[in-house]
Amino acid sequence: MRRVSASHSPRRAPSLVRVLYGPLLAAPVRIALALGGLLAASAVGLDTRAGLLAFAAGAFGAAFILLADRRFALLGVREVVPAPPEATYEPAQRTGVVALFPSTVGTAGLTAVALAFNTTVAALLAGILLGMAIAGLLGAAQIAAWEREHQGRLFADRGTGQRYVQ
Repeated sequence: MRRVSASHSPRRAPSLVRVLYGPLLAAPVRIALALGGLLAASAVGLDTRAGLLAFAAGAFGAAFILLADRRFALLGVREVVPAPPEATYEPAQRTGVVALFPSTVGTAGLTAVALAFNTTVAALLAGILLGMAIAGLLGAAQIAAWEREHQGRLFADRGTGQRYVQ
């Protein structure tokens, strides 16, 4: 019986994700969770001045840190290849939902827990959610500008990280 080595196995067709969809579809959810967290903290007894300061600090800090993180910049986009005809494409809704895990869901969960112990920390965490949305929207604008400039849609393979254009 002959065995086929992994190096000789047929290549799978890539399953591609539209890069723009993740940050664009996650942003409204993050904004809603941020405002909901701030309103919940206020309803539970948040000191307005301290809470708004914590919320603003969380939003600014998270947006600054996320935008400064070079892993999320479009640095690797120079190595873009045309999408192969046999590629499959992930639905936009799935891409949006996947973008919420684990960062958004985890931060929202911590915000809910913090409501029971410290409303200022809850406001800070809600601000972080807003900062994530801001960074995502700015990243989406950068991706959209890249797509306009290159007259194509940017895709990625989750498994390999390879970038494709269509």
